[in-house]
Amino acid sequence: MILTQSHDNQRLRVLARHLRRHGTDAERALWNLVRGKQLGVKFRRQHLIPATPYVADFACVELMLILELDGPVHDGDQRRLDRARDQQLRRLGWAVYRFDNACILDEAACQLTLGLIRQRIKLARRRLRLEVAA
Repeated sequence: MILTQSHDNQRLRVLARHLRRHGTDAERALWNLVRGKQLGVKFRRQHLIPATPYVADFACVELMLILELDGPVHDGDQRRLDRARDQQLRRLGWAVYRFDNACILDEAACQLTLGLIRQRIKLARRRLRLEVAA
């Protein structure tokens, strides 16, 4: 069966909804830290990235910034696929950052990770200002 783009988008929307409802502990913990513009920007959880077959764990559309959380499933072959996916997203202008689930679930590591995310937000804002000025 050949899926048209609209059918494929519908399938991806269903997948994204499922992923939001059945997220990992790390995804729920990070969502509680980034939701509601707590970091000064709006993140969307399990967001379908336009013009791609990808659903990002967390995406800030305004800054074209993606945060991905990786658990045990991201070992081996999946890691290679993740790198290819990240490269494609970067070619489309997205900044992609990956963090291990443990970086969110451990309290001390979580604080360091939040600091890194804040830095990434600042970098993304600068990048957009430079692009607008060019």
